[in-house]
Amino acid sequence: MTRPEQMSKRKAFNKAIRARAAQEQTSFAFVLQRTQDAQHRREYRAMLNQPTHILRSERRNMMRMEHRVHDAQGEPNSEFAYTSTEAIKPVNRTVMIDLMAIARPAKVKGIAKEFEVVKRVKNVIALEDNISELDLYEDDWEEIDYDNGFKEKRTYSAALSGK
Repeated sequence: MTRPEQMSKRKAFNKAIRARAAQEQTSFAFVLQRTQDAQHRREYRAMLNQPTHILRSERRNMMRMEHRVHDAQGEPNSEFAYTSTEAIKPVNRTVMIDLMAIARPAKVKGIAKEFEVVKRVKNVIALEDNISELDLYEDDWEEIDYDNGFKEKRTYSAALSGK
């Protein structure tokens, strides 16, 4: 027999279905079909945003008496007796919370911290602050005269053809 740690989920599921079928004295196929139908119903209810099971909060608070009306009566002659009109009803309390007492400033996070981060500005050329008028008209580029000193060299194809 295999250990539960080594058993796959599918084998564990089949084992549970077989055990339920043996307990109810029915066939494996019948219990499997019933289980799958129940699963499809739960999925359909979930698609409709309806709860598929009892909510955990309702399950946890099922036996609490706060939300229930107590309708019991004691002996009529007893000093502790009360009528059903004096039934215990839930107490509605409003709670006012001062948000400013709870609020704290957020920690400064990230690269910026105490610096101001400016978004990147596209296509901007930064100019120097102290530009004189002479600098504006001065051309940094120098024209090159290609005609002077340029000799026409023979091409590879001309050398092969003997020209």
